[in-house]
Amino acid sequence: MNSKTLNASTRLLAFGVLAIFAMSFTISSVSASTIFSYDFNDGSLNTWTVTNVGVLQNSPWTNTGNYAEARPGSSSQRGDTILSRTISTLGFQSIAVKYSRQISGGFESSDNFTASWSVDGVSFTTLEDVTSPNGADSSFQSKIFNLPASTNNNANFQLKFECNTNAADEFCRVDNVEVEGIIIPAPALSVSSVTIPSNSNKIDVIIKNTGNSPLSNMNIEKQSGDFDVNITPSLISSLAAGTSVKVEVTITNPLSSLNVGENSIILKATSSDGTSSTGMVKFEKSFCDVGPQNDTSLEFDVSINNKGKGTDSEWKFLDTVEVEVDLDNSGVDTQDIIFELGLFKKGSSKNVADDLIWLSDEDESYQFGDIDEDENGNHVFEFRVNPDKLDNGDYVLVVKAYSDSDEDKVCIDYSNDLSDSEFGSSSKSFAEIKIDKESSKGKMVVVDTYSLSGMTVQCGQSVSLSADVYNIGDEDFEDQIKVNLFNNELGISLNDVILGDFDAGDKGIANFIFTVPQNASDKMYFLSMSTEYDYDKKKDRYDEVSEEAFRVQLNVQGCSVNPDVLISASLGSDAISGGEMSINVVITNSKNSLRVFTIEATGYQTWAELLESPSAQTVGPQSAGETTIRFRVKDDISGEQPFVLRIFENGSLIATQSVSVNIEPKSSFGFTGFAIGGDNAYLWGMGLLNVILLVVIIVVAIRFSRK
Repeated sequence: MNSKTLNASTRLLAFGVLAIFAMSFTISSVSASTIFSYDFNDGSLNTWTVTNVGVLQNSPWTNTGNYAEARPGSSSQRGDTILSRTISTLGFQSIAVKYSRQISGGFESSDNFTASWSVDGVSFTTLEDVTSPNGADSSFQSKIFNLPASTNNNANFQLKFECNTNAADEFCRVDNVEVEGIIIPAPALSVSSVTIPSNSNKIDVIIKNTGNSPLSNMNIEKQSGDFDVNITPSLISSLAAGTSVKVEVTITNPLSSLNVGENSIILKATSSDGTSSTGMVKFEKSFCDVGPQNDTSLEFDVSINNKGKGTDSEWKFLDTVEVEVDLDNSGVDTQDIIFELGLFKKGSSKNVADDLIWLSDEDESYQFGDIDEDENGNHVFEFRVNPDKLDNGDYVLVVKAYSDSDEDKVCIDYSNDLSDSEFGSSSKSFAEIKIDKESSKGKMVVVDTYSLSGMTVQCGQSVSLSADVYNIGDEDFEDQIKVNLFNNELGISLNDVILGDFDAGDKGIANFIFTVPQNASDKMYFLSMSTEYDYDKKKDRYDEVSEEAFRVQLNVQGCSVNPDVLISASLGSDAISGGEMSINVVITNSKNSLRVFTIEATGYQTWAELLESPSAQTVGPQSAGETTIRFRVKDDISGEQPFVLRIFENGSLIATQSVSVNIEPKSSFGFTGFAIGGDNAYLWGMGLLNVILLVVIIVVAIRFSRK
């Protein structure tokens, strides 16, 4: 009775376990994925490895086109052969192995079929080891094995089937090998990076579930950036694996308040399980006031050329840079075109282009004029990088061409040239420029010789030279610096000490006065300058000397005096800053023959522009001839300004004369001071005579009015 009860209980328990197992298998099979499957129908074992153990007596593992078969033994001679393969289970868990096998009935206890697995290819664990099947399998037997967690997510998982027999009629067969597993949940998310068009303030951003499991309660928010936004929707309740959703991002700031060039924010999406991702939303504010207008028939070329020590995209202080612009008009009515250049420190809305040292006309805004259909216009902006006004760091350079007073009708501010990777981004609307301070200590304090080269003087002349000195480095220097000027041929060895701290970016002026020797030769000399700094007050010495010598060309002429020619000059008009000025030149021929002279003015370029060159003069024997030179004095120029008259006869230089003019500020009136160097100064009194005559006329006029 007890035995029957026990058997019944055992049957009931076995049925329950079987039912649970069946249910478990059903659930598992629904969610399981096939990692690997092979039915041997291709007749090949190319992707498998066959290894024979010892001496093979008969047939190793082969593919019959229906299954894999091995008959390794022969006539009581034992043979052993192995069929194996590595199968990666990366990304999967709950690994299960399935296969079908058939073995012959002649198996003895010494024969065996073994299936096993390994996670390292060295140590193997047996799935089954069949030695005595009690008769041949009439058909293939299906097998399934659930493997432990060590086989999960493993790139080196390996299956092995071994057949060991000692008779030719004993065989092992394998078919329909499968490896299954459940995908390991890997939540992942992506947020697209986008650029808002310049004529809009909104754009769609794509949020995508790139993982293999659903995400829920996803929050979308701005993490950081240059502007504020409204996000619709800002909460996503659920997002299935592989699906995506659009959210609209709208800038809430006035677009006029954003910086010219690139503005950006970081957008972040985060789900309830902590899965997150970020994307960038950019807005490029146009240099055109209301964005590009009527630009489809305009082509804008922009070329940046650094002629200094830096590169086109990385500038050094005092580099000379040219930005050439060319506008090609293929079909729009453009009038009074203006080319304009802007330079902005990254993160700032202030245009600092005016702080550059400008060399080209009209500085950063140049009025070109009309560019009709099928015509083009060109201009070169030329400037130097000003260490006195600009900081080191990252900048944005922009250029535009637009119709004066009609920028809302015609404007273009982009060029394919600016999208070059050299300029930091793929944007056509701006170039990223880096301005670097000098990091080498021996190159930090420099003399700017740009405006000094090409000076022309004559023997015996007293020369006044003022040189701008800059600290272009990233260090500050205390107390004082020293600037040296020397030239062995002219016997010049001078220095000037600039007192006070000389911090990074500071500018000072070194002043020198010297006299050109009377016995100097007519030729080009080079004056050399150097700087000493990092002053040690206790030891009274400078710890640093500039690695570079700063050279200035000095053209010495007129050392051989021609007694047959006398030169004099007088001021024929006011000499006022920003105004026009005329100089009357008188040449006296002391010979008894007719002579033709050519007059040239030089050395005026730093303070004036030449409007009218003196004409050639034919002067009779023992006679004098007069000609006029006209200049336009540059703005903000005042004080004594020099230039040199050069006299040629038959193409040869025969005499020079140094001249100086005292330029008055714009608020001054009347004739200004004038001086002639050398002995040819007999017309010096002409200005004084004019003043005397003016006084006489005023006095007479007053007396006459009283009568």
